[in-house]
Amino acid sequence: MRERPLIVAADDSPDNLDILRWHLHKQGYEVAAARDGAEALAMIAELRPDLVILDIMMPVLDGIDVARRIKSDESRREVTVVFCDLRGFTRLTVSSDPDEVMRVLREYHAGLGELITQYEGTLERFVGDGLLVVFNDPLPCPDHTERAVRIALDMRACVAGFAMDWRARDHKLGFGVGIS
Repeated sequence: MRERPLIVAADDSPDNLDILRWHLHKQGYEVAAARDGAEALAMIAELRPDLVILDIMMPVLDGIDVARRIKSDESRREVTVVFCDLRGFTRLTVSSDPDEVMRVLREYHAGLGELITQYEGTLERFVGDGLLVVFNDPLPCPDHTERAVRIALDMRACVAGFAMDWRARDHKLGFGVGIS
């Protein structure tokens, strides 16, 4: 396992690569620089980086072609995805003042955020009350399906604790969680 996350950065401008490398090193990342898309693909295959940053316009292979080849790579690992949301949230946004809606979201995101960190998931996205968490990507995790099930159960328990307080404030919110 690497000490620092590795990023492959591809750009045909040496100045852009130097600036990017400087900023990323300062943030604690290791950077491998490629001058074109073909070189980037070779580095990706050899180094298996945590992240790839691609310029669109490059010689040999452009950034879009590199991204397409990465996505079509059949050796991408299996992942487990957990998705969840609050049931009745839309009704809450219509019937409550914005400060109260934001209070509910802050409680919800803080509680579930702690669990995501604890179980080492990757928050892929959140939109309002909807969250999507990925396990086994980008960081490998051999027990990703087990972690997904455990976090889903803990999320349910966490939201059940909030729900008592929410009911006392006259909010009728449920919780839905799924695993794929």
